[in-house]
Amino acid sequence: MMRIKFLNNILCVLIFLSGQFLLGVTANFSASSVSASESVGGSFTVNFDATSYGSISYTVGVGTASNSSASYPDYSIQSGTILPNGASSVSVDLQVINDIRNEADETIVITIASSASITAGGTSTFTFTIENDDLPPDITFTNSTSNKTEGSDKIIQIDVDASGTSSGLTATIDWAITNGTTSNSDHSSNLSGTLTFAQGTSAQYITYTATADVVDENDETFTIALSNNTNCSLGSVTSHTHTVIDDDDPPNIGFSEISTTKGETDGTITVTLDLDAASGKATSATV
Repeated sequence: MMRIKFLNNILCVLIFLSGQFLLGVTANFSASSVSASESVGGSFTVNFDATSYGSISYTVGVGTASNSSASYPDYSIQSGTILPNGASSVSVDLQVINDIRNEADETIVITIASSASITAGGTSTFTFTIENDDLPPDITFTNSTSNKTEGSDKIIQIDVDASGTSSGLTATIDWAITNGTTSNSDHSSNLSGTLTFAQGTSAQYITYTATADVVDENDETFTIALSNNTNCSLGSVTSHTHTVIDDDDPPNIGFSEISTTKGETDGTITVTLDLDAASGKATSATV
């Protein structure tokens, strides 16, 4: 009788310590999917339907979010093993990275697989959606004005505002030239275009060249405006004024004839003065 009682006690201990072998322990995620903003972060919880001192592994699978080995990571969690140590549930932090990148909502997929001691149940896949909470980045001219001598290239820079968010989605913005004192013939480059900011791009550039003419003229101006922004916002400087500096010498002026002869009774004498080159300015001379 004592022997039977002793064996029963041993059996109870074995059941308590390794119930999964005798009765079977099943593990399930507490939910199949959860979502939260990246600033809040998240975790997953695995529930066990009986006391277990075994182990079960989880794998970080293929979602749309990027792990810590990527150039722009979204989370740090790696695949691992859960040791319940008798607990009825275990939670694991997903280590979501709270970045400042405007991007689409992204997913982390976690799966659990049966082990010798614990069986993965029907809810063996968990999807966490990282909700983007960053505003689109501001796009702005680096400077509101610039100038360059005609015939020379001028690089005009447009920035992603470094004090705000960055581009996690491809952003585009249109630009267009509006003449002030310039005319279309003064431009040797495009009058409009589209700038594209891929993920991680901090600046783009407009290359402008004024036509190199031979006409003496006043310095002239035009403006460049930004518009039609996609996946970005208009920043603090959305208009840029550029001055084209003239580098042509004034033309020489002289009489068209060295001499002329008229009689006393011929009346008024007309003397013609000529410029040796065209001029873009009003020209006068004292005779």
